[in-house]
Amino acid sequence: MTGTVEKETYSEYLIRESKMAICRYPVHLNYSQYNKILSLNNFKRAIPYHSKELS
Repeated sequence: MTGTVEKETYSEYLIRESKMAICRYPVHLNYSQYNKILSLNNFKRAIPYHSKELS
């Protein structure tokens, strides 16, 4: 789950029952954060948010 969990929703129920977790991470990374995430994972492909590939 990312984002805000609204009260009395199915998401709130799943979290309360330990069937779902909230994972917070930055969405618009700077170059340093982007490189750190790459070094900590084994992605097949990574495209920075602000890149020529997305233009």
